[in-house]
Amino acid sequence: MKPNNFDTTLRNFPEPGQGVHAHILRAVHAGLRQHLTDRVIAERITRAMPRPPRSNEIEEALAAAKFSRKKKNTVSRNTSLSRYPGIATRPKSTAQPDKSKILENIWELEKKAGGQLPLNQLRKRSPIPLGDLNDPHEQRANAMNILETLHGPEAKLYIGSKYDTGPDYVGSRDACIDALNLVPRPLWIPNPLTGGFALNKQGKLSNRCDNTVALYPYLLFEIDHKEIRIETQAALLLQFIRVGVPIRSITYSGGKSLHALIEVGLKTRADWDKIVIHKLKPRLVRYGADNATFNPARLSRLPGWNRDGNLQSLVWLAPKGWRP
Repeated sequence: MKPNNFDTTLRNFPEPGQGVHAHILRAVHAGLRQHLTDRVIAERITRAMPRPPRSNEIEEALAAAKFSRKKKNTVSRNTSLSRYPGIATRPKSTAQPDKSKILENIWELEKKAGGQLPLNQLRKRSPIPLGDLNDPHEQRANAMNILETLHGPEAKLYIGSKYDTGPDYVGSRDACIDALNLVPRPLWIPNPLTGGFALNKQGKLSNRCDNTVALYPYLLFEIDHKEIRIETQAALLLQFIRVGVPIRSITYSGGKSLHALIEVGLKTRADWDKIVIHKLKPRLVRYGADNATFNPARLSRLPGWNRDGNLQSLVWLAPKGWRP
């Protein structure tokens, strides 16, 4: 999909429940880039949508798009994902044994997959079209796209920052989408929350800790070894997808890793401990999974945030029930 083509954007509206709200913002940006009037943009989007627009939905998207376009984008094209080199070479014998073993496990999967698999293949094969990896407007729309695709309107979600430095928010899915329309956030918690408060690991009240998780549909898979390059991580995740691992989304963190959300579909903390901690964790750690990412309220990166000059970008998004 050409992100600057309004007609093409209108023809590619997803089905209801697969990112319609976020696609509205994408279409508005495309219309503004072609210097169309607000009235023309609103009328044509309304006709193209697969469902009736909610109250003021298009008007709010127009206001948000104009607000965001006033700000100059400081993300350099040189910080795109394409700057990463290919598959990592075999480490020297001085490498730590655990990291060497991790790389060996990944190389075995790469051999079965037929060689190097660049990151762009993830984006090109994404079941839901995602637009330009380096366009901040597209990626802000993708932040809303993730929320709408992975959760129903009844889910209560957290969007915000790591240390509660703001702007932080816990609310319904649609309320979070509206908040992202106005101000991007760097992080979110993929698992739904209760909306209440409970004690966290430090013994303090929190509304976004493990004890406030309501359901357990997603597990974050993140490799936290700088020796394992982005392209190698992409190769591994593509092979996971090929063998049937239900990966619903993959986001470039703006740093040294990709964040993949694996659908586990669990209901209780007991199920999480039994399936994730005791069964899945030992297997995923073999491929470099960060030991610290297996708690249910783990934060993950949202697309559209400028992280130290790098744009956090969505590179894969699949609807519920999708299989390769």
